[in-house]
Amino acid sequence: MKRQIFYVATFLFAMNLQAQEPVVMTVAGGKVSKSEFEYIYNKNNSNTSIDKKELQEYAELYADLKRKVAEAKAQGLDTLATFKEEFKSYRSQSAKPYLTDAKTEERLVREAYDRLKEEIKASHILIRPKTSTPEDTLAAYKKAVEIRKRLNKEDFAKVAKEVSEDPGTAEKGGEVGYITGFQTVLPFEDAVYTTPVGNISQPVRSQFGYHIIKVQDRRPSQGTVHVAHIMKVFPQNASQQTKDSLKTALQGVYEKLLAGNDFKELAKTESEHIYSAAQGGELGWFGTNGSGAGENFEKTAFALKIDEFSKPIESIYGYHIIKLLDKKELEPYENKKADIQKRLKSDARSQKAQQAFSNSLRKEYNLKIEQTALAELQKTAPVTLDSAFFAKTGKTNKTIFSFKNNTFTQNQFIDYLKKYVNQPANLNERLYAFADEKLFEYEENHLEEKYPEFRLLMQEYYDGILMFNISSKEIWEKASEDTDGLEKYFEKNKTNYAWEEPHYKGMLVYCKDKKTETKAKKIIQTSPSDSVPVFLAKALNTDNNIAVKVTKGLFAKGENKAVDKIVFNTGDYSLTKEYPIVFAAQGGKVLTVPDDYRQVKGNVISDYQNYLQEKWIEKLRQKYPATVNEAVLETVEIKK
Repeated sequence: MKRQIFYVATFLFAMNLQAQEPVVMTVAGGKVSKSEFEYIYNKNNSNTSIDKKELQEYAELYADLKRKVAEAKAQGLDTLATFKEEFKSYRSQSAKPYLTDAKTEERLVREAYDRLKEEIKASHILIRPKTSTPEDTLAAYKKAVEIRKRLNKEDFAKVAKEVSEDPGTAEKGGEVGYITGFQTVLPFEDAVYTTPVGNISQPVRSQFGYHIIKVQDRRPSQGTVHVAHIMKVFPQNASQQTKDSLKTALQGVYEKLLAGNDFKELAKTESEHIYSAAQGGELGWFGTNGSGAGENFEKTAFALKIDEFSKPIESIYGYHIIKLLDKKELEPYENKKADIQKRLKSDARSQKAQQAFSNSLRKEYNLKIEQTALAELQKTAPVTLDSAFFAKTGKTNKTIFSFKNNTFTQNQFIDYLKKYVNQPANLNERLYAFADEKLFEYEENHLEEKYPEFRLLMQEYYDGILMFNISSKEIWEKASEDTDGLEKYFEKNKTNYAWEEPHYKGMLVYCKDKKTETKAKKIIQTSPSDSVPVFLAKALNTDNNIAVKVTKGLFAKGENKAVDKIVFNTGDYSLTKEYPIVFAAQGGKVLTVPDDYRQVKGNVISDYQNYLQEKWIEKLRQKYPATVNEAVLETVEIKK
């Protein structure tokens, strides 16, 4: 709740910045600046606008909007938690583009795309720290450095088999295969794309440990392929004899394909890959290192031409016949940009963009770290933060960093550190993280002051939400719920709702025979009109014999063939064998104008809302006078 109030208060404070600007109008004591009016007018009167307004006309409409906002405030709608929450949500979403380093993000997106254009074959040796302590991490690094020295003289694959701690690649001499962007952790990817072919990187740290990487080849992106396959699956611990028999069976399928049999049908009956067999063997689209079936499967798939199928080939899971259904090259940058931006948000690259933004804030707001105050805490800090450390530092209250007339103390930093209890102290790193957090908060809370376009957008949201809420309360809800008012308004304006074609209001009675018709007409003569369907059903129908049916309602000319024939004497109506007799019940009437507002309820509610709106605006204009500065209005810049 406090955060919501703060956002609204920050916005209101920022609105005061417009006080020094030329004022177009004053409404209910509130001033509308020239910049605000220009922004709203040009936004709602662009070349694509459906209903463009002249400047003077729009000024009157905008004054009415401000009157509604003033009334919403007078009724306290701006103090409601629901309003504050909604405004906070709009502001948070709109603030995001302002809280990042746009140039860095664009560079990272472009870099990621450029990497997708290329595939790199690499091998690596992984050395894992025994634990996450600084001592074990340093020991792992030193071990990696020594191994790197060995590689100046020894074969990479031989050393990888001997020392690499990656069980998935060690036996293959560290070979990872071809990779492209977003397929590995970012430090690994960065090293791969910055190491020349044939060279070996220095130890590179990731969350898995230290990697020593050798780049073996680079090639352009192969794009993506869409394939279908027919598969014979290797049973667990399959013998060579079993594998040979599966290959023979698949060879028989291959010969059927050569003879012209349909691939889809054979996949449905012969393939043992249950997830694709029912779909005629179809797999999803995949690129390099994306099939999950290994290098041989992918190499075969990418070598095929569209509609061509392979001979039986072996993968890590079994034997396959692969058919290429379609193939696509990497899409152009503009087509891929949005997808890459989305992937960046859950990728370590986002940390680079955020760090660049933090660095820019540090510089802009002149962040100053008080090294002496930091050193005092570092003297007593353990390797891992614990309760004893917090007990010792309870009374330290010197300034530890400052920016833009904001100061933060050792105590505030210590409170921040408490969420890292039982974690490595790293006070210098933690302090900069704390400072960045406060810089980010400061920037977020002062966007209206810093960016005029953001301030104007927030003004638009603020007024728009309040205008919607007060209009809903005073007009829309009232109009739909005020049945007495709707009836009176309808009676007074009934002729406005006259139909182009007459309507029949009444009942149609369908009878199985002449005898039923005679009985039905007698019953109708002695029955209350509202109860006719019930009386007829009770008198003439049984569970086994529905002798009469009744249709009741309002029918426009042309909507019901029976009504057109019987009531309006037009058209042709063919009676059914089951109910060969139909007549219009007494009490029905032909209408050219509705006799009940509910017959045209939607139109009546809409008109009644307009009526209430006009009356309401008249009252608001009396309650909240407006003054327009014509001289300033004439200077408003209209965008063509």
